[in-house]
Amino acid sequence: MQMTLLNDSLEERQKEQSSQIAELQKECQVFYREQFNDIKYCLEQAIKLKDEKRASQKYIERLKENLEFFSSPNKSEEREKFINEKTGGVLSALREDFPKLKDIDYQLIEYMILGFDATLTCMITGLSTNNYYTRKSRLKEKILETDSPNAALYKQWIF
Repeated sequence: MQMTLLNDSLEERQKEQSSQIAELQKECQVFYREQFNDIKYCLEQAIKLKDEKRASQKYIERLKENLEFFSSPNKSEEREKFINEKTGGVLSALREDFPKLKDIDYQLIEYMILGFDATLTCMITGLSTNNYYTRKSRLKEKILETDSPNAALYKQWIF
């Protein structure tokens, strides 16, 4: 009886976590779809207005700002704050448990949590596909081998 209750409780938590992951990814998809639509619009306007230098420049600047959100280290705090709010602080815990990871490693993990595929992540970060998979494999091994109390959080959100 007690084992059945434990199994039921575990299944409920797993369903809830799966639901949270799906919700986060859905919110991110909507947010990023809006960002990419704006990027597309800016490109179209810049091309259309190629002879009108000032108008074209306005859209090019807006395009740069949108792209910066995805790739700039200056925007990582915003991305990280959003992810931490939705995941119970997974990135803060990761920074605490693995302070020697490189910035690109944290950025790669952010994109993995957000559900970005390898192609999009490589486009944003400038990593080659081989480098992406090598880093991901190395990070996965390092993070999953930790004896940190946050190990379950990492398994839930990152891999």
